[in-house]
Amino acid sequence: MKALSTLVAESTPSVSFIDVTRYSRLLRAQRRAFCVRAFYKNNDSYTIVRRLYRTHFNLTSLKHVPSVNLIKHWVCKFEETGNTMPDKSSGRKRTSRTGMNVDRVHQSVTDDPRQSLRLRAASLNLNKSTVHRILSKDLHFHPYKIVIVQEMKPDDPSKRVEFCRTMKNSFRSFNNIWFSDESNFTSTQDGATSHVTNQSLAALHDLFPGRVISRRGDINWPPRSPDLTPADFFLWGYLKSKVYNPLQPNLSVLKQRITEEINSIPRAMLKRVIENFSSRLNECEQVNGAHLQTVVFHKKTSRTAL
Repeated sequence: MKALSTLVAESTPSVSFIDVTRYSRLLRAQRRAFCVRAFYKNNDSYTIVRRLYRTHFNLTSLKHVPSVNLIKHWVCKFEETGNTMPDKSSGRKRTSRTGMNVDRVHQSVTDDPRQSLRLRAASLNLNKSTVHRILSKDLHFHPYKIVIVQEMKPDDPSKRVEFCRTMKNSFRSFNNIWFSDESNFTSTQDGATSHVTNQSLAALHDLFPGRVISRRGDINWPPRSPDLTPADFFLWGYLKSKVYNPLQPNLSVLKQRITEEINSIPRAMLKRVIENFSSRLNECEQVNGAHLQTVVFHKKTSRTAL
């Protein structure tokens, strides 16, 4: 029979580990319960909850406080189950997506929300797929992409709406419009006033009476609207993807490649560009001239965005 001292020595590490784990779980439960109680006591305000949490637990910065999304998750969990802690799984015991690792990932995101998934997983010594599952399934975070849009002046939205309505009322089809992004080109442009002169406008009106779409034209073109200009939202990006792959050795070859690629654009693709232009007019009117949000234009034969 083993000596009593030997049995105590062998059992001590296991008991210590269980105590630490239970203590950590108790702390997490207490902090979650604090957030839920504070939420209901303060008019359902997540902002007040975060401030009270910071004060109660003596934290120096709000970046160490649970995020609004996480507090929302705890409140919903409490309302659905009466408990804020994760459900005990009846299947295989989790070895990676533990409560402790969930808290570590959440703290990591709070400290550096811009860090990539790969670097975050490496810094936490966790598998990349584990971190991804924790972010999406436990913390309910989702990736996003920042979209850079054009600047708008206060009166731009109303001008954009007026333009969209005029275009839709004036044309049964947009197939015969000569689009450009230069103001001294006939039909449409981005409205760069530095290129517009009284002489050139007069010449355009003589050549195309009643058919000039321009600032100070027969149809007034809205300024700062590249999202409504096919040359901007399609042509230039498409050409760059073609003529710069590979890079051209000199200017002469570059000009030749541009000419070749323009001439080789399929008619079906151009038809989809015009259909997309029509969709953009509709959406612009629906959002009262604000930045377009939902128009996505894809080639039907691939997933490459035009």
